[in-house]
Amino acid sequence: MTPEEKKRLFDKRRRHRFPVEFAEYFPRGLYQSGPVEIKRPWTDARDRVLPQEHDEQTGLLVWQITVIDPLLERDKASFPVLILSDTEPVPLMAADADPDMYRIALTGMTVQPRLKISGQFRTLGWSYWATGYAPAPGSSGKPSGSASASGSGSASKTA
Repeated sequence: MTPEEKKRLFDKRRRHRFPVEFAEYFPRGLYQSGPVEIKRPWTDARDRVLPQEHDEQTGLLVWQITVIDPLLERDKASFPVLILSDTEPVPLMAADADPDMYRIALTGMTVQPRLKISGQFRTLGWSYWATGYAPAPGSSGKPSGSASASGSGSASKTA
């Protein structure tokens, strides 16, 4: 095996995403807090707007939502989930749902381990990925018809 082949294999392993069943991984579901946002590359230049990110593995556009897991402690319960889709994903929620916080379910869930470094401490963190929304318990199965904003952020959560 050539050094280039070894590097490609290592890069493929490093970026591997593990499929998970949403209902098994999040048995009490998730709550979305806020709108679907465009995921843009990070920049420290506040006046510079960068184009929307594309996923390296699929080539699809990357969207971001902030979710809350009711099983976690309050200070760790909120984390981002990245959604891969050519078009802006629209949440499926009950007609009477609060537009700022509502129960969701996701399809095509994968998790990706990542190293989190904070000063001298290193911990294992996770990035969460999905391909779209599924009807959540208690939802009408119809899109909410809103949810467009722009922003950016990190895509990992320390487990």
